[in-house]
Amino acid sequence: MRAARRSGPDGLAGMAALVEQPEVRLLRPLLAVSRSRLTATLLARGVPWLDDPSNADPRFERARLRARMAIAASGARRRS
Repeated sequence: MRAARRSGPDGLAGMAALVEQPEVRLLRPLLAVSRSRLTATLLARGVPWLDDPSNADPRFERARLRARMAIAASGARRRS
């Protein structure tokens, strides 16, 4: 998606696990953990969470792409 918008190398880099700013250090320690693993862990411990509704909103390209990928993956599983 970003390549199609010609965002350049910085835009194609993805989300960093560590971002340093003068006033803040932003850490994302769970980037390498799959969503299914995180969900299973939270369910097992009875921890509530919120899903960002924009992740499933078809107004956003990333949500439409995820939906198409899920359909393609389910079709591939049925064929194998």
